[in-house]
Amino acid sequence: MVRSWKAFGALAVAACCATIGLTAGTAEAQTTIKTGNVTEANTYNDYGRTGSYQFVANNWDGRYQRYQQSFVWVAGQDGGKDMAHCLRGNGGGNWYESSIVARNGTNSSHYDCTNNGTYNQGFDQVGVDLSNW
Repeated sequence: MVRSWKAFGALAVAACCATIGLTAGTAEAQTTIKTGNVTEANTYNDYGRTGSYQFVANNWDGRYQRYQQSFVWVAGQDGGKDMAHCLRGNGGGNWYESSIVARNGTNSSHYDCTNNGTYNQGFDQVGVDLSNW
């Protein structure tokens, strides 16, 4: 057991710095792609990891003249989380990100702006958050 507060403090600082070094060294590269083309299909290169993505817009809302649901499919070496720039009545908007990861072209990640508090008037931009999730 450490009997000196100075020795204890030095050990705590050393442990903290070692932990920071470990976590900083293991961080993955991450790329975010944003676009106003809500049905865009394209390829990506995320720091050497490559593949493709496809956005699909769904649930047209005639009141706001906008789609309400965004989907993205991702194939390749990365997984991707769908992002949508949801709009509100006063003209403001905010980016939201799905917690679902789309991988291998077999499942989609999606975000729905309809049940999103005051940001419920569709979206004008979409995005995909790519990483080695």
